[in-house]
Amino acid sequence: AIAYAKSSAAMSFHGLGVTEHYQGTYGVVLIADLAMITGNIGRRGVGVNPLRGQNNVQGAADMGV
Repeated sequence: AIAYAKSSAAMSFHGLGVTEHYQGTYGVVLIADLAMITGNIGRRGVGVNPLRGQNNVQGAADMGV
């Protein structure tokens, strides 16, 4: 969280491990809150990127994420 907050532009990616966890809703909300608090929403090169389903997971792997 500290490295993320210190970055001038940061993205976060999360997959099914976060969203399918029994407290997944809280995890997703915390990820979004961190992005908003640090100013990493609504600008070029920043954002929260949930990866869901095989096509997105494959595409992320192809891009080296």
